[in-house]
Amino acid sequence: TMFINNVIYQNNNNFNAAYGVYNRSSYNWKYHHNNFISTTQSTSTNGSALYISGLAYGVELFNNNIVAQNGGYLMYNSATTMTAGDIDNNNWYSSSFRVYHGAYYYTLGSWQAGKSSDNQNSVSVDPYFVGSEDFHASSYYLMNAGANLGVSTDFDGEMRNASMPDIG
Repeated sequence: TMFINNVIYQNNNNFNAAYGVYNRSSYNWKYHHNNFISTTQSTSTNGSALYISGLAYGVELFNNNIVAQNGGYLMYNSATTMTAGDIDNNNWYSSSFRVYHGAYYYTLGSWQAGKSSDNQNSVSVDPYFVGSEDFHASSYYLMNAGANLGVSTDFDGEMRNASMPDIG
């Protein structure tokens, strides 16, 4: 199943639990060119921009902006079935980096070292969205930083660079 060119904005500016995207026991889900933004201040696993649990065979994460604006988890992945190498060319940005993917990681660098087959082309930069409701990223570091996945337009129909698309 393809999940492409979406903006998921989970607006929850308090400490209550809320997920941006919750993926439970899915097969072959491809998350490409999305913006997952969470505003929760919860630092529990229930406040994740992206939560993956159960079985996750064939799940891919490429060319996404995953943003936890108020310090919640970027991703909590309790699934043990994700294939190595299926996470790359993403932007993982938070004021306090938190990821669980078989172990806890508090920087992108530690995650890259701990899971050397994932995220080798990913970054952790403020995407500088154009506006509070306009989720086009304006950060130079995200331009032409994605992998070519054959997605020719963005979430509102604008053409992508065919060989070097932007993240998000």
